[in-house]
Amino acid sequence: MSLQRLRIGLFIILGGFTLGLSVWQVARSSLANHDPDRITIRFSHWQLESGVREAFDVLARDYEELHPEVRIEQLPIPIRIYRQWTST
Repeated sequence: MSLQRLRIGLFIILGGFTLGLSVWQVARSSLANHDPDRITIRFSHWQLESGVREAFDVLARDYEELHPEVRIEQLPIPIRIYRQWTST
């Protein structure tokens, strides 16, 4: 296989991946419940274990009860891409 074909294949794969992530992000943000009267706080983490996510969710709901004008969302990001995700 020539180097030119390898580059074209790599470009197609990376382009498809980038396009897919872009579409997913736009769809996710447009489907989110947006309330202009509430502040949304989003935080990310790489702890994908179920106990950690549930604990963060309980803390977020407790905070929302104290501050009804605030909505908190957690964004669990796989550790393999967390560093790159935070850079972008």
